[in-house]
Amino acid sequence: MARVYDENHSISGINYDICETQAMLFEYAAKRYVFDNFVELYMKCDFCRRAMDTEYSRFQLETERECMDFILPEIGEQLVSVETPTISGEVAYWIGFVYRALYIRTEIPSKELIKKVPLSVMYGYYPGLHTVEENMQIDIICEDYGF
Repeated sequence: MARVYDENHSISGINYDICETQAMLFEYAAKRYVFDNFVELYMKCDFCRRAMDTEYSRFQLETERECMDFILPEIGEQLVSVETPTISGEVAYWIGFVYRALYIRTEIPSKELIKKVPLSVMYGYYPGLHTVEENMQIDIICEDYGF
């Protein structure tokens, strides 16, 4: 993937926008589905591989609803709907952003990244890292995992 870093290896420009796209997708899904179920299925689905884990795809800058139109035919039958979210939108947004930023920084495919840095670990990182600058969050996780 073409990476856009400044001299401090910060994720910036278009890559920051791509992280926000996935963050908004996770926040949107958290309001409608059991979050853990969605994340596990999404990170391993073909849409994520071909539309997000790639150098360029129009979906990287699309709305969350447009992305869901293409995700649901693939994993929709396996998703569990909820009336009350199982996680806050803020946490879901953060997790989506950080997983995408980790992919951009490491180029580890999402289906492997979810195995190396499980969702349960991301929940553990949230309280201490969500108030830290985004690039520092990624640096810390990468250091913890030797990426």
